Amino acid sequence: MEIAQAKLQGVAAFEAGLGSAPAHNAQFLKDACASKAGDMKGLSKLFSAYTNGWTFAMLAKDCDDPQMPSVIELARIKSAAA
Repeated sequence: MEIAQAKLQGVAAFEAGLGSAPAHNAQFLKDACASKAGDMKGLSKLFSAYTNGWTFAMLAKDCDDPQMPSVIELARIKSAAA
């Protein structure tokens, strides 16, 4: 799992109504632990990326201003997965 994938899973978790903690997403935990970044340092980075993705999705929700930093970052996260 890469950082971009972790951020995108955080976004998906927010959109699915899950909490911000990676521990609320069993599939993310499985994928993160099975990835090459499965050591403590790597997992910490993936958990942080997941939380960042979740947070940007939450901040951008219902925002009407396309120039808001959270809206811009959410678009970057989603486009990195495309």
